[in-house]
Amino acid sequence: MRLISVGIKRILCFVFLLTLPIASLYANSFEPPQSELDQWDWVQLTSGEWLKGKITVLYGDTLEFDSDVLDDLSLDWDDVQQVRSAKTMNVRMLGQLDKNGRLRVDGDKVSIGADDGFSRQDLLTITSGENSEINYWSVQYLLGANIRSGNTSQVDINSNLKVQRRTVANRFILTHLANFSESTDQVTQVTTSTAKDQRGNAAWDHFISDKFFIRPIFGEYQQDDFQNLDYKYTVGTGAGYQAVDLGWMEWRLVGGPAYQETHYITVLPDEDDAVKTAAFAGVSNLDIDITSNLEFYHDYSFYFVNKESGEYLHHMVIGLNMDLTSLLDYDISLVWDRTENPKQDELGYMPKKNDYRFIISFGLDF
Repeated sequence: MRLISVGIKRILCFVFLLTLPIASLYANSFEPPQSELDQWDWVQLTSGEWLKGKITVLYGDTLEFDSDVLDDLSLDWDDVQQVRSAKTMNVRMLGQLDKNGRLRVDGDKVSIGADDGFSRQDLLTITSGENSEINYWSVQYLLGANIRSGNTSQVDINSNLKVQRRTVANRFILTHLANFSESTDQVTQVTTSTAKDQRGNAAWDHFISDKFFIRPIFGEYQQDDFQNLDYKYTVGTGAGYQAVDLGWMEWRLVGGPAYQETHYITVLPDEDDAVKTAAFAGVSNLDIDITSNLEFYHDYSFYFVNKESGEYLHHMVIGLNMDLTSLLDYDISLVWDRTENPKQDELGYMPKKNDYRFIISFGLDF
């Protein structure tokens, strides 16, 4: 019996060894569907593995891919052997050449629609979707609220909107951050505001390479009752550099000249309530993907202005954003605003230099 058992084991091992080359040949011979009816994009890694899903974007050295099973992935471009898109892609090549069509990457060769003969080294960016306007936009809206009633009625509302339109050559950014808080004493029925401010920013970036971009125009509008600020607007121009682009971490720097005009609510009798100044503006945006659904971000902007306008101004937001679902986000952030030389009001009250806010909010991201 023992001899028979040993013989059976040897036969099974022999059969297994014979099937290995066949299994390997079958695995390496897989080819994704090439029909026009195929709805999936396909990506092959250098290991030979194929992924089925949707190409989101290629920027720098990272291909963002929405896998059919593995959800959102950030793939190192060097680990990608082949790409086959199901639908039209928007592709930017070196030399400001924009192409549209079904994309195929095979090693170092790139073809877009009926055009082929492109080099992979010349491929800068890829964005998904047909030439439809809706495919260029992304929107995130976060809302935090705290409502109390009883001896004191209090309402606190925080609103944060981020809108971006991105193509292979241009990026438009719009943000708006607002805070409102007031309380009512139930005995005296006196309502007191404790926060009322808003800040809106808009910028247009035009990419001249995968690292450098120009910002032909940017603008900011700010209002803050408790900083004695009726309103302030800034317009300027500048240039930017993608300092770090590792897929899981991005760091962008922007700087340039600007013009700023500030209108105060009240001032001392011998001072002007409107001040104009030339300015230098700087921006730093840092994003780090801690996990696939948890992001750390640090946004910092500053102005150097004349003394009457505040001398040095900065706005910083640092926080964590978590994807609860494909649409729902949870966000925790700390906001720090500083004015080096605040403006006294007509009663001689001097606003504090620093304002801090801790915000917890939920929102939609699509």
